[in-house]
Amino acid sequence: MRGFLPILAAVGNMTKTLGFFDSDAPRHYHCAPMVMQERLPTNFDPFRLADAGRELRGQLGLEGMDRLAPGLADRAAVVAVELKFGVDSEKFRYISGRVWTTLTLLCQRCMQPVAVPVDKTVSLGIVPSADAAESLQPGYDPLIVDTPLVALATIIEDELLLAVPMVPMHPPGSCEAVVLLVEKPVPVKKESPFAVLARLKDPS
Repeated sequence: MRGFLPILAAVGNMTKTLGFFDSDAPRHYHCAPMVMQERLPTNFDPFRLADAGRELRGQLGLEGMDRLAPGLADRAAVVAVELKFGVDSEKFRYISGRVWTTLTLLCQRCMQPVAVPVDKTVSLGIVPSADAAESLQPGYDPLIVDTPLVALATIIEDELLLAVPMVPMHPPGSCEAVVLLVEKPVPVKKESPFAVLARLKDPS
């Protein structure tokens, strides 16, 4: 047994040096950090998120955007959302960021689908009333919040409605509109009534 003691002691020293088994040496795992898509809230309190300096990043479908729906040829689009909440130097709460997507609208020339890229910068000043909105600094669009919670889809829909063209159309030369050519009627030369009388008098 005494012959094994130096061997066991050497193994013990090795485990302490290399940090194996139950040693107290710190373990460092070298792997890429996991990036998870944040789930966007359906409803939220803008004042609370601004005071906390929160950020929202994620994707949002077009479900429930009924004001946008009439102009859509396809509602399968997904909107990318990046919003930052905060309080500026003048103590105004704000939302800044951008929303972007590609909407499939109806071309008003040919009434066929047309893909319209949308990239809208967001700059909202959060206020509790219309009177408070009058004191907002230039550069802010007012977001009047008079309820405890606000629907995120409503805010995103407002931004999309501001960004889409009033009359969406295909680029020049690529529209499939059928141009109807209206032929001009060929003028019919009316015979003079005097010529008719002349023929009656001289049937030959």
